[in-house]
Amino acid sequence: MKILKAFIFYLIQINLASCQSNSLTPVKVARPSECDPSAQFFDISSSECKDCPLNSRKIDLYNCKCNDDHFAKYDYGGGSIVCEACPSNQVQSSNGFSCVECNANCRNCDTSRGILTDTNQDGTKLSSYQCIICNSGDSKVYDSSCRSCFPFIFSLFDSNINTLSCSNNFLEFGSILINSDGSVLPNQYTYSIVFGTESVNSEFVSVNLISAFTQCRTSRRNATACQVLANMCVLNIYTIFVQSGFDACEAFFSLRGTNQESIFWGQYIPWLVYPQSYASYFSNYENSGLGDNRFLKLSFEDKCESSTFEFYANQYNLDGSFHSGSFVDISKFQLCNYLSPSYSLASKVSPFSATNYNQSCLLPVSTLLEFGKEPKFFELFLKFDNSSDLLPIPVKFLDYRENGLLVNLDDERNQKLHRRFFMVDAISSKQPSTPTAKYIRYVKSFVIFIRLRDTQTNGEIYPPLIIIDYDYVSTDDLTRTVEVSFEIAYSSNFQAPDLAMWITSGILALFSLVWAFIRALVWNRRSGKVAPDLITLFKFTMFICSSLGNVFFLVLVAGSLYWLIFYKGQGIAYLILPNSDQQAVFIVMLVLAFVFKLIDVLHLVFSQTSFDIFFIDWERPTSESSSLVNQLIASTVLDKGKEEKKNFLSNKELSEYNRISCWRTLFVANEWNEIQTFRKIDPLVQLIGVLFFLKVINLEAITTSDCNTSISPDPNAYQAEYSGILRIAMAASMYIGVGILQYVVYEFFYIRCISDKIGQFIDFCSVANISMFIMTHTQYGYYIHGRSPHGNSDVSMQNMSKALSKEENEETGKRGLGQNSDQQTFSIFISSKLSNEYSKVMIPLFQKKSLRKSSGISGAEFDKRVLAYNNLNKFLMGYIDNILRNLKYKIVRRNFFENIFNIEFRDPTKNGYFFADENRTFETVLFCGQEQKLFIFDLMTFLFVDYFAKNYVLAAFCVFLVIKVYNTLRNDLGKRNLSRKTLVDKRFLI
Repeated sequence: MKILKAFIFYLIQINLASCQSNSLTPVKVARPSECDPSAQFFDISSSECKDCPLNSRKIDLYNCKCNDDHFAKYDYGGGSIVCEACPSNQVQSSNGFSCVECNANCRNCDTSRGILTDTNQDGTKLSSYQCIICNSGDSKVYDSSCRSCFPFIFSLFDSNINTLSCSNNFLEFGSILINSDGSVLPNQYTYSIVFGTESVNSEFVSVNLISAFTQCRTSRRNATACQVLANMCVLNIYTIFVQSGFDACEAFFSLRGTNQESIFWGQYIPWLVYPQSYASYFSNYENSGLGDNRFLKLSFEDKCESSTFEFYANQYNLDGSFHSGSFVDISKFQLCNYLSPSYSLASKVSPFSATNYNQSCLLPVSTLLEFGKEPKFFELFLKFDNSSDLLPIPVKFLDYRENGLLVNLDDERNQKLHRRFFMVDAISSKQPSTPTAKYIRYVKSFVIFIRLRDTQTNGEIYPPLIIIDYDYVSTDDLTRTVEVSFEIAYSSNFQAPDLAMWITSGILALFSLVWAFIRALVWNRRSGKVAPDLITLFKFTMFICSSLGNVFFLVLVAGSLYWLIFYKGQGIAYLILPNSDQQAVFIVMLVLAFVFKLIDVLHLVFSQTSFDIFFIDWERPTSESSSLVNQLIASTVLDKGKEEKKNFLSNKELSEYNRISCWRTLFVANEWNEIQTFRKIDPLVQLIGVLFFLKVINLEAITTSDCNTSISPDPNAYQAEYSGILRIAMAASMYIGVGILQYVVYEFFYIRCISDKIGQFIDFCSVANISMFIMTHTQYGYYIHGRSPHGNSDVSMQNMSKALSKEENEETGKRGLGQNSDQQTFSIFISSKLSNEYSKVMIPLFQKKSLRKSSGISGAEFDKRVLAYNNLNKFLMGYIDNILRNLKYKIVRRNFFENIFNIEFRDPTKNGYFFADENRTFETVLFCGQEQKLFIFDLMTFLFVDYFAKNYVLAAFCVFLVIKVYNTLRNDLGKRNLSRKTLVDKRFLI
């Protein structure tokens, strides 16, 4: 029979080990309230409701006792009890370990004056119950009664237990007596708790270590003692600090036995250590999930929270007793919120919302000291899929040491996982000679780490991992504060989206380099250069900056929009927003795009303020005949070989030209100066519109780093911090949207119904009888034909009104260049010969001082320049009239590819070409023709400032200032260039 019992017990042990050997297997965890109040007790080691053993009954929530007609052969707490029947006419003794008769005294004892006992005061057994007054004697006083020492006797040898009596020599530890047979040697025990490099002799450990270890060491274990031993080891962060003998952790780990791969070390021994490493744990999950290819799936419902996941915690007191088992929220592990009411909203954040969260605060040492006097120990479980199964959650302690090494900061294959932890400990460092603890150990950093499976897009995640970093502080200065933090950290494979952004950037950058090379070749050809030179290389560099700036801008905005749309719209977790440390690719592209566009805009400003500009005045003195005009043109250009004609005009001729009013030229120059910084997209309206959507409508609320999409968040709910990536996406989309709206309104409404400044300028040129030459390159530029069909514009108001009426009634010719044409704007590609002649005539105008000043240029020199200007005027008039020998041009239209690539395939060696400019490409010499370039730079400035400041209003203000700066620079330099090239005094450019 004994052999059969032993075999059955062995099978039970194997079955228990196999059931609990897999740390990834979900387990059923019961709450004490779920136990049958009449028959079941709660097993604190396995968190199960169990029936009391045969012939026993439940006496409280955690213990059983033999029935009255049975006695306990063994009783070590919980369900560790074996009951045998008492002889007839006898009942269970008061200690429960024997049987005695129950006479009249047994039934009529007045407990107000005495104690119903079955032992004498000296501890000897009576044949029946007696009612006596308890006196201290040889018996052991316990729980206000005289108790035999037998229940408190422990021996490591089971065969000795029934032969021991109170007369034996015992070692007393707390409430237990240990046989002094050499099996327990107190000098082998170390009672230290280690804080940094200092070992503190702990009063709590010295009182409880031997007692707890001895009661948990025998095969008839006391469950509570095992819990106390486990707690003492946890206080030392599972670290063994002795080379020989026992400290708390060495004692606890010695219970493991030879089975190193199982989580089951024996009945009533709590599971605290995972048998596999960090890497193996997650590798096993990756291969087989929860044991049956089931994987945790994170999906969202209302308020970005998952209803399928919930934390469950078993809590234990320091003395090993079970405190509670219940579902908990994360506020339980946020010291800031738990100890400081000002952080109450933080407790409302869900750890299962695919949202990174971080909270930190400063706490006074006095608060930690008070909170840590009764430390609680936690074991966490995960409820998932609305099932009753709970998955144990592993804990990684960054302070855990093996052989003096912090192994959990090393290779993942060597890292160890544990189960139980505490938040604050202000009791273990209390020494017998001190009233309070010397140190307080507290959780400096508490991290809930959740990682998405790399190869899945259906919301599958790895089991959560708790990462704890402890620190300690001395209690010498209770006014001192320490920093604590709590974090929810989600992780995903960010290499794929980052790589996609870099690959896209690389491909587009390659095309941009080709485009920059083409633009450099076009510039080189338009500049009349035979071969590229250093200036061409500089232009190529500027074109590269412009193109790469556009590339990084496009990739940055597209990438951020991807995160905004798909992260905010996901119903299952497959995207996790990169945190600030994982946004390197966005920061790099943001900075590069901003720098490249800044260089691009500066190059634009200096390029636009260095073009050659010339106003052709078609107005003639009333006394001048056409023969004189032709004679003057011939004398200035065609017969330059004669010395007497090198001065171009005689004094008589100069006198004739001085009769022509300059006010028309001044008016046209002033109008041109006014439209130099004109923008089709008004910057002020743009910024106000963007701020309206972002701040007034509050689209900014969508840019929080959670999946919330409400623009009216609950003020009493937790608000996640803003995401830089999502702010880029939202700001860019609103900025672009408002810009497109402005552009559409301008093109289809404003210029048709209100005002067309560019068209009005062209009309004004015709009314003023002045054409405009703009040479952006040596051989390329633009021409605005302003020759009046009326012949003269310097006339009275009445004559001007009559002339305009005739033109309205189509009684005059058309304004365009060419017969019966209304085309007034052209892009021109002139021959090198014309370019050389143009440059020679313009030389006197390009000196440092082009205007007459009282203390500057002499009157003769100024007259010389005026004559040069009039000479160039006649020269260009002859060219436009196509009457110069060997300097001809043709009016043509660009073909499809010339329009697409803004390139000219025709050779201007023999003839120049005037390309009809229906699309007003001459606007490219003004800000309104470079709207896209300036718009992108404004937007990049907005995004750059907001990304680092997280403030849309500040970003808008900075953009407004930047626009003012480059507008002022463009106006000032443009005014100087206009004055220098056209001889118009800057004082007339208002």
